[in-house]
Amino acid sequence: MADVAAVVKENSISLVQNHGSLRRGGLDGAARIAQHYKFALSTGFDRFPSANAVIIVEDDLLFSPDFYEYLTSVAPILDADSSTFVVSAWNDNGFHGKVLEPYAIRRTEFFPGLGWILTRKLYKSELEEKWPHEHWDHWLRSPETHQNRESIYPQMPRTYHNGVKGTFMDESTHNRYFRDIHNNRDSSISWASHELTTSHIALATQTPYETRIEDIIKNHCEHVESLADIFGEKKDRILCLWINVAISSDFGTPFETVGRFFGIWHEHHRGNHKGLHEFYYEGNYVLLLNIHGSVVNSHYRDWKPGHVHAFTREYFANKQALLALQASKVDKKVYRASQAGLTCHDVCRENGNLSCKQDLLPYANSCEVLKQHFPCMECSGSLGAEQPAYVREDAPSQSLPRHCLFNQDTAALPITCGASHPDTLRLCVCE
Repeated sequence: MADVAAVVKENSISLVQNHGSLRRGGLDGAARIAQHYKFALSTGFDRFPSANAVIIVEDDLLFSPDFYEYLTSVAPILDADSSTFVVSAWNDNGFHGKVLEPYAIRRTEFFPGLGWILTRKLYKSELEEKWPHEHWDHWLRSPETHQNRESIYPQMPRTYHNGVKGTFMDESTHNRYFRDIHNNRDSSISWASHELTTSHIALATQTPYETRIEDIIKNHCEHVESLADIFGEKKDRILCLWINVAISSDFGTPFETVGRFFGIWHEHHRGNHKGLHEFYYEGNYVLLLNIHGSVVNSHYRDWKPGHVHAFTREYFANKQALLALQASKVDKKVYRASQAGLTCHDVCRENGNLSCKQDLLPYANSCEVLKQHFPCMECSGSLGAEQPAYVREDAPSQSLPRHCLFNQDTAALPITCGASHPDTLRLCVCE
């Protein structure tokens, strides 16, 4: 709190603190947070009666150069489109390699938070009186609260969650879902001057948004008939991938296999728009369309071509096995580094003065192959040009000692022979 107070003083703005009962016994973290949010929102709107909206941020967020400009430029959509709920600066699936367009705006049924704008009308007429005693964010995500209105968010996030420790945050969670977020850092991006800003915002309103999706599905998509098609040499394609995967009311695990396959959240609800998730993968733009009966408010299933197969979760569970099978073809050419910090050029020279085969490195990029060569305590996806690799046992705790790491998005950061990391031992292909 002292650090926050110092920043407030430095910028000559007023400091308002909650001196209520939050520090007394009997309240867990969720209850204290929910009550403090209500205090902050009510105080903000009451102290500034002419303000039409407030921007909510947290003290562990880092901001893109255009954070404020983005929110204030897009905010008018909340008055123009009654199907909208709030505007957020965060994309749950805004990972490196998954986003590319700085001005693209998307819609989701799942409240993202992490830097968002809330109107006075919504708060004072609906939310304030009903504000929950705990888990305020879960409450905002409930259909009873949002009433099928959607949150607006940027394809490329405008915030970065920098906090590693918190009431509902630890190092493992941060590394899995927040560390690799690709927020905009380009200071030349301007919503005020960009000539297409108005059209991008207009396209985010309900009818044009649905028209855009229909046009892509019917006129511009390559409908995926085999998962192998995703990994072809062709790039810059628009791919429609139809799936038939159940979701459940507790954010269920059936979608987790699909999420891990693509390196996005394991919870179907995050970023979901009527069963649709949009993101970049392996150099192509993917529309992942779920036609399962548990997906509500969706008519996209009516547009699936009859000859196109809808993949079930089992297909995605085989990704690592398929890669391992491919790797078996070059198994005798796979070598592990003798110590951390070596490039694959070093490793290959150590093993009979061989040469690194960069085109074959992806075939060793799986947990199955890593476990054949290292004593992996755990194995998980990450992002690094030196991966697949094993984190040395005496590495700093934040580097995940004794973990095996595979590169979960080689399109965003290709595996190279010359890459190295001081905390990891590489797995290389040499001949």
